[in-house]
Amino acid sequence: STRDMPRPHAFIQWKGTDVCMDFYCPCGEQFHLDVDFAYAVGCPHCNRVFEMSAMIEARELEKGEVWKGCGIKIGEI
Repeated sequence: STRDMPRPHAFIQWKGTDVCMDFYCPCGEQFHLDVDFAYAVGCPHCNRVFEMSAMIEARELEKGEVWKGCGIKIGEI
């Protein structure tokens, strides 16, 4: 059954490169970062600190949905 199948996800290897992110905090506020080495980030509104997970969610395109971003990267087998 599909209930037993894991949700699509990916593991990121953080290599210290720069990142641009909009972070949405559980406190209800959001903030923007353009930084290097974002292994952990702190909310300037509530001072909570968050470790940046190496796991990210992946969303499968719907049947007939067309990807309009940069080229699709095909994994190696």
